[in-house]
Amino acid sequence: MVPPLGPFWNYVSQYGECWNWQAAKTGKGYGVYKHQLAHRVVYEMEIGPIPENLVIDHLCHNTSCVRPSHLEPVSSVENIKRGYALRKSCPNG
Repeated sequence: MVPPLGPFWNYVSQYGECWNWQAAKTGKGYGVYKHQLAHRVVYEMEIGPIPENLVIDHLCHNTSCVRPSHLEPVSSVENIKRGYALRKSCPNG
């Protein structure tokens, strides 16, 4: 369920490739809006319901990004694989 928008877009910086969440975040950098993850809110608002048993992957690997074109529903297993592949290929470890 998507909460009423209120000032949602006031908390988003839409400059550059990623649209970064500028308000409350989890310890891992995910935006939080009215007790929900901001990227999930924007996905449902702009694209539609998140299919059951899927999570939203950030294609840009930026956890604070809420740009709809950077979000993709995938299985938890696929999301973990993508994250693992990124860690293995990152020159910074």
